[in-house]
Amino acid sequence: MLLKFSPGIMNCGIISNCLNTGKAKIIYTLAIFLHLQQSCCDVDSITWNFLGSEGLSLPKYTERILVNDVTLFYYDSSMKSTAPCPEWLDTTAGLQHCKETRSLSDHNRENMALALQNAISQFNLTGTISDINVYQGYSRCDLYPNGTVKAFFNSCIQWEGLLKFRY
Repeated sequence: MLLKFSPGIMNCGIISNCLNTGKAKIIYTLAIFLHLQQSCCDVDSITWNFLGSEGLSLPKYTERILVNDVTLFYYDSSMKSTAPCPEWLDTTAGLQHCKETRSLSDHNRENMALALQNAISQFNLTGTISDINVYQGYSRCDLYPNGTVKAFFNSCIQWEGLLKFRY
């Protein structure tokens, strides 16, 4: 998660010079982390995680969409049906959004299967470990109160980076 620092947090270096004991440093560190957690809550974010795999005891496809780090949508290929719409989205617009998300998920599942097979053949992932392959995509978009947008997309196969885009 991208963190936003308040001006006061940068001036804490003066205090850290006064803290010489191990216990005081731990308390100071905890206070910093608590402050960071509270100062970053005004950033809205949407995150997509995609995972295509074969040869593992994982589903062949997994997708998770999070809004402000809360799961909005989850689907994996071992599920008997599509994920239900969250109760808090029980509005006309919310139900339409869920319908579009499910349709997009079907499209993503097909694309992930194709991407996995293409990456396997392109990178010649054959041999003794060829029965186990994992292709992952991760993207995130953050919207700050001042209108600034930061976004990125990463993908990898066998945990080796393939693509990285930043905006």
